[in-house]
Amino acid sequence: MKKISLLQLFLLSCFFNGQTITKQEIDRNINIASNVSLSNPIKSLQLAEKTYKDSKNINCRLGILESGNIMMTKYFDNGNFKK
Repeated sequence: MKKISLLQLFLLSCFFNGQTITKQEIDRNINIASNVSLSNPIKSLQLAEKTYKDSKNINCRLGILESGNIMMTKYFDNGNFKK
């Protein structure tokens, strides 16, 4: 019984550690997406989309705006005006 409780506690702590995102990570991802924007637009767009979702999850308004701006620019550059 004790082993099961320890296993459950371990799995629960791993789940919460894997789900935690901070504003610093969002800022870092936005900087990376901006820096690779010209050299690798696909990676920039993927990172901006991930950052947008993460920002919405933790209600980081600046992250939502900045990642949305990067996504808008990359979609426009690719001629995808509908997104």
